[in-house]
Amino acid sequence: MTHLVTPIRSLALAATLSIAAAGAEALPNQSAAATTPTNVARVYVQTARGVNVYTTSSTGKLTLVSGSPFKNTVGLMIGTAGSHLITVGTHYIHSYAIQSTGGIGGQEAQINSALYPAGECGTTLGGTIDRTGTEAYIQQGTSEEACNGLQSFKINATTGAFTFDGVAWSFCGTGGCAIRSPLVVAGNNGHAYTFREFYCDNGFVAFYRDRFGAMNLDNPNITFAPPTGDGGDYSAVSMASDNQHVPTGHMAVALQKNYDYPSGPSLPPVLASYTNDYYGNLVYNGAMLKPAVYPASMVINPQGNLLAVSGAHYDESMKEVPGLQVFHFNGRNPITGYSNILTKDLISSVAWDKSYHLCATSRASNKLYVFTITPTSIKPVAGSPFTLSGPSTLVVRPL
Repeated sequence: MTHLVTPIRSLALAATLSIAAAGAEALPNQSAAATTPTNVARVYVQTARGVNVYTTSSTGKLTLVSGSPFKNTVGLMIGTAGSHLITVGTHYIHSYAIQSTGGIGGQEAQINSALYPAGECGTTLGGTIDRTGTEAYIQQGTSEEACNGLQSFKINATTGAFTFDGVAWSFCGTGGCAIRSPLVVAGNNGHAYTFREFYCDNGFVAFYRDRFGAMNLDNPNITFAPPTGDGGDYSAVSMASDNQHVPTGHMAVALQKNYDYPSGPSLPPVLASYTNDYYGNLVYNGAMLKPAVYPASMVINPQGNLLAVSGAHYDESMKEVPGLQVFHFNGRNPITGYSNILTKDLISSVAWDKSYHLCATSRASNKLYVFTITPTSIKPVAGSPFTLSGPSTLVVRPL
């Protein structure tokens, strides 16, 4: 049974997997008839020494691109747009040329986001590239003030130059409000979602994309929540969207139930599945599942059937641990268990390529984990985890 979402304040494991020690387990031998591995993606890893770039083969093997670590970038990577790597600093947005090898060339363009509406709100809170690689959405704001905005910048595919497209203004409206989630763009590329913390409650915010590519505040009646009547209020913790196009797409949302609203203790987070329709409405699909790691961030693979949940948080009273865990994502049907905890390291960033490879960084332990994960098997690639100096943000660019 599905439940149409209405406006409110809402915002086990299937098998035990044996993971060998770092570098001890190699990939299965290829048969004589197997095809030669091909390159499927570039992986960009921000480290304390610069950006390491790797070429990933169809077997998951990583090959370091000559010139790594590249030290010419400024700010944090947020994604790629065509043949450009996009980064965001305190105020400036930068584009860098991606060379034929995957290496990072010189800066192509930059723009000062502080000179445009919402730039006066403070500093950038991160950014997201849309699914077509033509638009950058930059969150602006502070943790203490009501000034928050989502800026839209067009990215020129040839030159990497930025053009301001507009702003979705102040989705808090009062003091004591802070944006707590990266922007998540729906599979139809027509809507996007985030949530903000207002005192002790995390409220849901929806946007729609206009014909120029800019994001605008959506109908305030578009919200999400699990079914009411169970005696508690739920706040969002994190969310992820699949790659499904119109008429519907699907999202995984981690929710935390407050049983002494608004600022009392909370129950451990749970995972729930939602369907978002052509108009941006969200439909709760029923049944919630408790992960073994704290769901600080999540990402669904391009095939839409696996959900990676990563945590950088520990709460002894709730038995929550940091680490990495993978679930079966079933679209409109409830999320189901799959892996055990693949690592208990604090996870900084996670990303999938299009060939069932999952990358995860741990800045705390100086590790880069790479797994080949299909709906039926999980294996670390040869050499994983790799030791790096302070790895943080990940960007994967399919070839």
